[in-house]
Amino acid sequence: MTEIEVDRQAPAAARPLTERIAERAYEIWQSRGGDERSNWLEAERQILAEATA
Repeated sequence: MTEIEVDRQAPAAARPLTERIAERAYEIWQSRGGDERSNWLEAERQILAEATA
């Protein structure tokens, strides 16, 4: 399997949606713990809200 390099300096909108959600879910986990599914759903809600704002 090959690794895909990701430009973390690219504007958020240019990165794939799932990558942005995963990154936000990780940030949520770092700040308050919790379970993977809940963190993913919260991150998804936040990212989609930003996209429609």
